[in-house]
Amino acid sequence: MRIQVENSTVKDLNIKNCPNNCVVLSKSTNLLVTNINIDNYDGYPGVIGAKDAKNTDGFDVAGGSGIEEENSVVINQDDCVAVNGGSNKVFENLRCSGSHGLSFSIKNGDVSDIQFLNSKVEYSNNVIHIKTHNDGDMGSIKNVLYKNIEFTGIDKFAISIQENYPSGDAKANIPITNLTLTNIQGTMTGSNSMALQIVCAQGGCADWHFTDVSVSGAKKSNTCQEVPSGISC
Repeated sequence: MRIQVENSTVKDLNIKNCPNNCVVLSKSTNLLVTNINIDNYDGYPGVIGAKDAKNTDGFDVAGGSGIEEENSVVINQDDCVAVNGGSNKVFENLRCSGSHGLSFSIKNGDVSDIQFLNSKVEYSNNVIHIKTHNDGDMGSIKNVLYKNIEFTGIDKFAISIQENYPSGDAKANIPITNLTLTNIQGTMTGSNSMALQIVCAQGGCADWHFTDVSVSGAKKSNTCQEVPSGISC
């Protein structure tokens, strides 16, 4: 479902078994999205098919500004929220299950003033995932806040920030600056779990602030490259 509106409210929707990206917020302005329930449970392996459903992002947010997305539940097999562009966006009181987390995926362009607040991620691959594409054009990510995020049953990364997506060497074409994580708390599970992965290019990451970040149960050591000053990894 694609939404492209101005000065609007979208609320009280139940969406079940979307075959691909469930809700796309495309170039909208001054938009409130509230009380949306996305249930892609049947996409889990063994429920109907043998493998996970693919590309079942809960909310893809491309471009636009002045967007608030709140009080919603996402059960899926890909990003719970994926920010692909735009500015001035707030995501609050979300519950994400089975997902790839609260994410950025940026290929080009400037992205700024994004907040993820008071949310829970459970039984998922990742909690926080910020990725910039090393095969993309120029851009930036700045003024990002993750605050009061709880998680449980995470089997891959609690926090993954990479400037080398999809693979290869990190590149500073899209620097990540003024990133704040505060009160990020939870537990991991499984032999491949890692609390923190940071893969930055030289000069590609700066002005980061992590406070009250607590991750328990991770089995693998952190992976760190070109970590900004003041961040322990």
